Amino acid sequence: MIKKIDMTFQEVTKTRLSNITNLHLFNIVEQDKEKFLNIFKSYTLDPKIDNNDSYFYTYTIDTEDWWDSISTKFYETPFLYWCICMVNNITNPFEEIEEGKIIRVLKEDYLYQILKDIKEEGRL
Repeated sequence: MIKKIDMTFQEVTKTRLSNITNLHLFNIVEQDKEKFLNIFKSYTLDPKIDNNDSYFYTYTIDTEDWWDSISTKFYETPFLYWCICMVNNITNPFEEIEEGKIIRVLKEDYLYQILKDIKEEGRL
């Protein structure tokens, strides 16, 4: 069973997160005495956004692509890779990316709304 832990990343790992990361937005959970960030199950994209193609760019995966490099192409930072994974229902960003696959990338104007929604849900 997975349960939410009321501890910060720093309390769990004794490591301080960088000021430029958004990992602090996500819940810490525990399963079988192992703690981890619940990056992909902490937030569900609003169906009004998810079902409206005008909120997204489409992008075809190239040979050299990785989630952080795609994030850098669209958002000028590698640290928003989790958002691209989330909108494409990728649960393991460490698996190889399929070349030629077409993915959706949330337009930057709407990215800030998601970050605001996550903050309002009490994840900060």
